[in-house]
Amino acid sequence: MPDAWNASIYRERAAAWRNKATTLPDDSRERDICGMIARGYDDLADILEERERLSSQPPQMRPP
Repeated sequence: MPDAWNASIYRERAAAWRNKATTLPDDSRERDICGMIARGYDDLADILEERERLSSQPPQMRPP
């Protein structure tokens, strides 16, 4: 469960993990893991943004 429901927080976290990855050697396992964490935060932000978009639609426009 996210500790915040604001997608921008997770976008910032993803950026921080991507920045961390750039400081590591290209062949570093830790660099790969930082990239995976960043993608996870981006995915969570996508879900939260979609949820917000759907909740702002009139009920008749929402998918079942």
